Amino acid sequence: MTDGLTLPRSCPYALTGVAAHPTHDGGLALDATLTHDGVPFATVSNDGRGGADLLRPLAPGDQRRIDTYRAYADEVLGPQGVVYEPEDELTSLLLEAWAAGQQEPVDGDGR
Repeated sequence: MTDGLTLPRSCPYALTGVAAHPTHDGGLALDATLTHDGVPFATVSNDGRGGADLLRPLAPGDQRRIDTYRAYADEVLGPQGVVYEPEDELTSLLLEAWAAGQQEPVDGDGR
């Protein structure tokens, strides 16, 4: 899904409260909270059936933060060749980063 795309180390966005699971047809359903510098501002959800992510503000002023998130996604991923729904690609990269942080370390003998 995000092959070859990179997330800047300085990215101020992250996902928390992630609930993700595969769907019966091979998609990935997602519900999470989107944060900027650790401050929650939106929920993100996708039913895993191929549609765009749905971003909902947590508070009345948070729609502006969602707009800023979309602009950031375009700024960061546009130069990497993403022209269609860059905010969804950014969310996918954030999900991958979240998943990588959830994996338990493996000791030297593979256990």
